[in-house]
Amino acid sequence: MAFFGLTRLGPQNSFHEALRARSKLNIFEAAEFETAFAQVGRDGDVRLAQVPEVFEILYRGPAPPADVERCEKHLPKTSLVSRDEFLKAVKNAQLEEEEWAAKEGERVSGEFSSGV
Repeated sequence: MAFFGLTRLGPQNSFHEALRARSKLNIFEAAEFETAFAQVGRDGDVRLAQVPEVFEILYRGPAPPADVERCEKHLPKTSLVSRDEFLKAVKNAQLEEEEWAAKEGERVSGEFSSGV
């Protein structure tokens, strides 16, 4: 039985949605990104389609889609990506993650304030 029809909306799990958007790029150091990039781009560059492979090596398994997407957004739309372009995109994605986390933290903490 639906309680006031709310069960038709599906499970109300805001934590799940927040975790899907949460990135883990900041747990890695620049050297780890360089090593993973070098393993895929033996010639110094990787194809844009190979970027998910770099993250798979970095995470030692499937990478969270949010991390790959956040980084790909900052990459040039050319067919080849250099190491420097990749590292710059990663740095920009990490900064974006920090901004998102700060904004999300403010939003969540504001939800529970008494307003007094």
